Amino acid sequence: MKISKLILTGMVLILAGCTAEEPSLEVNKTMQINAGLEDVWAHAGDFCAIGTWHPAVVECAITEEDGSTFRILTLGGGAQLKEKQGGDQAMEDMYSEDGSTLRALTSDDGAQPEEKPGGDQARGYVYSIVEGPLPVKDYNATFMAEGDADSATITWIARFRADGASDDEATEAITGIFDAGLASIRDNFEQESPPVEAP
Repeated sequence: MKISKLILTGMVLILAGCTAEEPSLEVNKTMQINAGLEDVWAHAGDFCAIGTWHPAVVECAITEEDGSTFRILTLGGGAQLKEKQGGDQAMEDMYSEDGSTLRALTSDDGAQPEEKPGGDQARGYVYSIVEGPLPVKDYNATFMAEGDADSATITWIARFRADGASDDEATEAITGIFDAGLASIRDNFEQESPPVEAP
């Protein structure tokens, strides 16, 4: 009887292992920008502004389908990404109860300011990938910025699963996209001054 129970328990564990979904991966990047929050968000915050600041995106077009907003991103090689504003799942509060921890936005209807203790503000949006060439699935992300009149910090977080690639390859692909985009936003506000000729 004990042996039968052990066999049955083992079969349950094996079946559970076979059907369990692979754990989600995460990329979490931040970038400090030496410019005020309002200026940074005016440059990078619109849902389709990514077409102007991300070096991999040639064009961004907004479409509306069944009351939802999508952006179609055309990449350098002609491939396209379709992304839905708002994501597929509810997001946590932007800040923890004590106001010390930055979290994802609760709002799924685009940019929306949130007050943070100390006078700082934060803005952001959430989105999900509907289809495209990236080696990921179940991709949900938050793009947000917090700061004041003097400086801003952009946080870009994505959770996803690998699709047609290893976990490392999928993570590397998203990391590269985030790093290139955030560096471009930073460089827009920190361009080197032209050399001044000596009199």
